[in-house]
Amino acid sequence: MDDQNVKIEKNERQAQSPRPATWLGFDANDVENVTLVKKGRLWGTLRRGDRSVDTEDPKGGYIPGRFVKIKFQREDSSFDDSLERIVVITGSITKKFSEFSREELRSLLMECESGEECFDYIRSKYSDFKADEIVTAVKFEYIEDLKNAEDLLRTGIFNIAKSPMENPQDINADKYTLPLLAKDYPARTARLWNSAYKHFGIDTKNVMMIANPDDVEYILKVLKIDDKYQGGGCGVGFKEKAFRFVDELDNKVAAIKSLNYVKKNAEGKLIGYNTDGEGYVKGLEKLLEKNGDVIRGKRVLMIGAGGTANAIAFALIDKGANIFIANRTIANAEELVKDINSFYSLQESERVAFGGEDTIAFKAARADIIVNVSRKGEIGEMQNYCALAKAEGDITKNISESEKVFNALSRDCIITDVILRKEGEDTPLIHMAKERGLKTQNGLPMVVYQAAIIFSKIYSLPLDEVTKVMEEVENLDF
Repeated sequence: MDDQNVKIEKNERQAQSPRPATWLGFDANDVENVTLVKKGRLWGTLRRGDRSVDTEDPKGGYIPGRFVKIKFQREDSSFDDSLERIVVITGSITKKFSEFSREELRSLLMECESGEECFDYIRSKYSDFKADEIVTAVKFEYIEDLKNAEDLLRTGIFNIAKSPMENPQDINADKYTLPLLAKDYPARTARLWNSAYKHFGIDTKNVMMIANPDDVEYILKVLKIDDKYQGGGCGVGFKEKAFRFVDELDNKVAAIKSLNYVKKNAEGKLIGYNTDGEGYVKGLEKLLEKNGDVIRGKRVLMIGAGGTANAIAFALIDKGANIFIANRTIANAEELVKDINSFYSLQESERVAFGGEDTIAFKAARADIIVNVSRKGEIGEMQNYCALAKAEGDITKNISESEKVFNALSRDCIITDVILRKEGEDTPLIHMAKERGLKTQNGLPMVVYQAAIIFSKIYSLPLDEVTKVMEEVENLDF
């Protein structure tokens, strides 16, 4: 088989691979298992077939470091919700049933008062398993046994990010703030926050963590009882989910439906903030001020409608901008526009409008400012795509279509992108704009100013002083 066919086959397998299993089912009539789970004495279970990470079973695989629910199913297929427990998968082993030793099964499955108790349990539950049958032993821990960030690291729920600049590789500190990332990338947060902590003499360490956004409810539940946890940022993927699982929301966060920071207050409550929009607007205002200009009245084309888009759209409306939102998934743009128009009770002539990506060319030609908040240009599969055209098929088509859009832009149009690549590297949108001599702004000002705003707020420090410290860290100069 040639390399191309191998690649195609691999992609087809990945496309068909099942989603991670989200629950472990048990019989609600099995009094012994019900009792063991209630007491937290059952540590694992056996499942028929390959239910590992690489499984092709449509029911999915049990992935270490992921939360799942233990559910007890009645004879009529309904579930007894009163018996539901949350556990984290800590390991899985797949092999023939006969290849598991008695001691291995004992250590995997339960806490036993005696060896015979374990073996009796195994014999009663798995007596119908054949010796040559492939089975998966799934081991787990109960969420109630997770007390802090160290436990989240130990169980694989957390991994310390490697790519962020100057990100500490441990959480050895009396207090820490833990920003959550869905993937590793060269973020500036740790460098900014730890520099500010040092400058202001605050005994806290900022360490960026990689986790799965689908687990944010349980992550926050654990961090809430962690005495060392003071709060932390929420990156893409976490922003739109985390706001549902905090105790209180600051200012417009409920309307924005997205947050970028969680603070744990003196009472132990988790408070959600969002300073993304304020940070972006402050950077844009500084750019406009150089020419004695302001945001009010500017026609803004926003490409994308994700969590960061929400905050930026609200902040731009506050400054009097006229916004059009273009997004690949039109329904997402429509929902955001409805939220904005409803929140501000905008009249017909003032209302924010929206469309699909096929509207980008027309709206861009009439825009004063373009802001990319889509994934186009971020490190990964989208890194070579320009935001001004669809990210479909051959990259050359995307670039060719983007060039056409650029050719129709006003020479005064300002091109901004919230995506921030590693130092010295631009997204395709910013790179192509610079080539044409257009004014540009990458994601750095937003990162710096949103961090300064929330840092000054939660530590009751002068915003100007915090801003100066963080600007100097990143050599940000207008």
